[in-house]
Amino acid sequence: MAELFERTRRRNEGKKYNDCYDDTANKIENMKNYISPQDGSGPSDAYLGVMGKGYAGSCRLYGRGVSNKKLKMVNGDTTSYVVPREIMESLKASLIEDVRKDVDSQITRLNEVNRHLEEENLRKKAELEKKEQELDAERENMTEVILRKFLGKLPPEIAKQYLC
Repeated sequence: MAELFERTRRRNEGKKYNDCYDDTANKIENMKNYISPQDGSGPSDAYLGVMGKGYAGSCRLYGRGVSNKKLKMVNGDTTSYVVPREIMESLKASLIEDVRKDVDSQITRLNEVNRHLEEENLRKKAELEKKEQELDAERENMTEVILRKFLGKLPPEIAKQYLC
């Protein structure tokens, strides 16, 4: 918060301002030199140590009209926890391993489905080839039957010309 306070109150040299900067400059300097008490009796944040606690229900450096209640409505009542790096890395490693196992099992399942589909495709292809052969044989048979009927209706001397 101290850094934010300092950044928002920087002055440009050569520019004229209506108010005095001495009090703000002193507060920034005090924040930079602030050492938090070791016994925990005072605030550990430099900003709170120099500026003191704000009014009841107000939130500093958020702008006008922002209260603790409004912040809780926006951010929720969740608290953040600091988790040690070793625990986070172990959780991350176990999560990566779980994801890897899930992906491997899905790949295995997809390979099985693919193999099954290829077998089904080959079976249907063989069925189609068999039906195509049957249709070709039936077509030849029907053509022969039609020709015999047609030749049977023709006079014998004309039929002999086509048979030779």
